[in-house]
Formats: sequence, structure tokens, C-alpha cells
Amino acid sequence: MKSTLARFLLFIAAGVFCSLSLPAQEQNLTFESLPGELGTTTWATVIQDSRGYLWFGSYGTGLYMYDGSTTTRFQYDPFDPFTISQNNIYTAFIDKKDTIWLGTPEGLCKFDTHTGKFTRFTSSLIPGMPELGNVNCINEDDQGYLWISNFNGHLWRYDRRNDEFLELTSKLNGGRHPTSGFYELLRVIYKDRNKTFWVVTSRGLN
Repeated sequence: MKSTLARFLLFIAAGVFCSLSLPAQEQNLTFESLPGELGTTTWATVIQDSRGYLWFGSYGTGLYMYDGSTTTRFQYDPFDPFTISQNNIYTAFIDKKDTIWLGTPEGLCKFDTHTGKFTRFTSSLIPGMPELGNVNCINEDDQGYLWISNFNGHLWRYDRRNDEFLELTSKLNGGRHPTSGFYELLRVIYKDRNKTFWVVTSRGLN
């Protein structure tokens, strides 16, 4: 009987200790502001590469790389075709080869971390390619295809080996997806752990 009571009291004491320690742990939580522009800029997206570096896409001031101590900024230069296509960055994605892909108001943009150069995927620079518009989502499947969408609700699959864009917009929502119009917003392209792609639109889940 005494041993049972002792175990019961020990259980109660442990519960009280946990309940008292939780607020103290919460009070010890602190947030540290990053120095310089990192602490004051309006951000749209953040990703991390294989080296551990953080990449921040901003609204209006370009792309930033933070290595833990220093910050490097990449901005649009109208006189240099190998710079970023726009200083507004809606989304950023790193593929299996550690290449950075950006979605901007001027379409798709690729950054090679080895050469430090950007490639702009726009119809004005690459004849025959579709007008991607405001790219807002990017993902990659196991075959290496990139899945790209824009704020107008259009969806493409990009075959990098053959440099071909296949539009899949008409297949969304059981074929009821319109081919144009801002009312069909495509919000998310997500790949789950079973390698299934989920496409979220303003009309439902695909």
C-alpha cells in the first residue's frame, strides 16, 4: 500500500514539475534580429542549399545569400543579361543539382551558384518559349522535370534535357480549368513523401 501511494505521489509531483517548468521554458525563448538589410527587408521566400547557406527572395530588392556571417545581394541590371530578371521574387526552389530557380514577375530565372550567372527564361530572350508570366510556384519530380505555375493559374512541366515546356493547365480540376483568367489562382505545387504531386488551385485540390 505504501509503495503504491509513493508511486502515486511521485507521479503527481512529476506532473506538477512539468506544468511549472513549461512557462519558464517559454519565457526563455528569444528571437534575434539579423543585422543590416536582412533584419529590415520585406521577404517573400527563403531556402537553404547543400552548403547550409540561406537564400532570401525579397519584394523589390533582389536575392540575398547569407552564409552565417556575411550577406551577398544579387540585383537586376538592365545592361547585363546574366543578372536576375527582376528584383521582385515570388518563390525560390533548389533542385537536386543545387541549382537555384526563381519565380519573378518576368517569369522563370535560374541561378548557377558555380558561375554566379543568371539565366532568364523569357520569350524576349528565348524565341519560341511560352510566356510564363508571374511565376509563383516551382517544384521538381523524380525524373528531373520542373513543375512551374503562375498567378494566372497556368501550369507547365519543363523538360530541361530537351528544353521543352509542356502546358498542363487544361488538365487541372478534371479538365474544367480555364486556359486564362486571374480567377483560377494556382497557389501551391507540393510533393509528398510518396512522391505524389499535389496542385492547389482556387477551385480545389488536384
